[in-house]
Amino acid sequence: MWFELLSRDYDADAAAERVAALGGSVFMGPHDTPYGRLVAAADCTGAPFNLMDPTRTVADPG
Repeated sequence: MWFELLSRDYDADAAAERVAALGGSVFMGPHDTPYGRLVAAADCTGAPFNLMDPTRTVADPG
């Protein structure tokens, strides 16, 4: 299975809420990683993707 990773400077928590509001699903909520704050989600057709805010890492919680 392939996963798209969309990475940019945005609020991963707000993005997860927006995905759900637009009919998608979040199957791994926002969490901090060494590489950034990550969300695993799927669009309304079930296509999976990941969203990452690289400006927030475990070393820099916010």
